[in-house]
Amino acid sequence: MKALLLVLAAAAAAAQPYTIAGVVQNPEGHPQKRVRVAVAPVEDRERQTAMITGEDGRFRFDGLPAGKFQVTAEPPSGGRQAFGQRTLATGFGTAVATGPGQHTDSLVFRLIARCAIRGRVTDASGEPAEGVLVQIFVSTLLRGKRSVFYNGYRYTDDRGQYRFGAIGDGHYYLAVAGRPWYAEHLPADAGTLSRMGHLTTYYPGTHDPRSAGLISLKPGQEIAADFTLAAMPAATLTITPGGAAGTVRIDLTFEGIAAARTFANIATAYSPRPALIGGIEPGRYTVRARSTQGGKTRFGVAKVDVGTGDMSADVTLADPPSVTGKLWIEDSHTIPEGAYIELENEVEGIHTRRPVAPDGSFHF
Repeated sequence: MKALLLVLAAAAAAAQPYTIAGVVQNPEGHPQKRVRVAVAPVEDRERQTAMITGEDGRFRFDGLPAGKFQVTAEPPSGGRQAFGQRTLATGFGTAVATGPGQHTDSLVFRLIARCAIRGRVTDASGEPAEGVLVQIFVSTLLRGKRSVFYNGYRYTDDRGQYRFGAIGDGHYYLAVAGRPWYAEHLPADAGTLSRMGHLTTYYPGTHDPRSAGLISLKPGQEIAADFTLAAMPAATLTITPGGAAGTVRIDLTFEGIAAARTFANIATAYSPRPALIGGIEPGRYTVRARSTQGGKTRFGVAKVDVGTGDMSADVTLADPPSVTGKLWIEDSHTIPEGAYIELENEVEGIHTRRPVAPDGSFHF
């Protein structure tokens, strides 16, 4: 009878609803409003319950079962953080355990200070380089291996200045590509000046991606990274899109730091007219074309080797590929509720998830 009472007491304790509550604070320790706070069981992190903090920065989740939960916060500026996380360079936090004797109703969720990289880009004569493409790459550990991924870009303003704000602490690379401002405003047959292009330059000032310098940021740190660009006569690439009408976005990329996708130029074509992209230095490039008409998107990819002379390339747009399949679980006739399939792009570090239907089918 005593053993039975103990079992019943344990079952009753496990069935009790529990609470996770507390306050979100900014890096200075003040309550932070308009933060999305979410809780999810550690074993099923897709099953979230979320709320937005008010003026007092407080959050509260009642009626939770005993167990371990992941608590995350996402401020208005973006950048989701896990409770207990000390650095944005890694996504590891601390699980919150609910149950008898656990005090989980007065948590303090302190947000990690964001970082920034700013700088000025000039040409060889010290004049501002306006409208050039500054790109940032993040170096991160993926499955125990350090990998580099493209993370975003900015165009310099009329003072040659740029800024990447609200980024996480961690390790970054920078690259700058583009054309002198005067080359953009001259007709293609205007002589040498109209053919000039800036050599792709990696921080702190090298043209070799293998010699690029790593920028390491601590929480809350802002650093300056300036560039001086060199111009030289370069090729013009004519890209003719097919299979789509109207506006077509053209991305011209190459393999840069650690083979990460790097932009040489982002242009627009108005099919069937071609896009003329000047200032392209010799190398092997990938042309990616995308067009959206009537809610339908079409894609096209082509490879082109650019030498010292002008080049032409055709790219045909078509409907995007799809992945369809079916999941079977050995020794089971049912698919667990909430199951999903993840498709991973190892080149760009993009993970895409799709739910699995009750019959096991899935579709990307």
